[in-house]
Amino acid sequence: GTSKLANQGERLVLTDAFGVPITDFTWSHQAPWPTSADGLGYSLVLMCPDSNNPSLPTSWRTSALPGGNPGDSDAIDLTDWKNATNVTDLFSDDDNDGLVALLEFAGGQDPGIPESGGLIEIMLENRDNPH
Repeated sequence: GTSKLANQGERLVLTDAFGVPITDFTWSHQAPWPTSADGLGYSLVLMCPDSNNPSLPTSWRTSALPGGNPGDSDAIDLTDWKNATNVTDLFSDDDNDGLVALLEFAGGQDPGIPESGGLIEIMLENRDNPH
């Protein structure tokens, strides 16, 4: 056995102490999963674990630092992110993938690597009439 996950993706089943599955999903190293976590030492981080579905690629982002932050917070400070990625204008789209830098920050993407579509979905909802 090994204590590491396969770099190309695989099925992951987490169980509680009684063997009851907590979550069961298959992840990948290819888009629409965050590709910046593929081979560069970054980890995948589940955003909003209490409300996001881990089987959806859009529920994940790349860790703030190579190696991730196991057992600790992986919060990303906007100013630190801007400095690390050389972003000066949050509304620029330097990689021409249709996502401005601010949306790439929110989605845990790299503003210098073009991402394929479907990573961020924006929906406007009228709370008075949700239909």
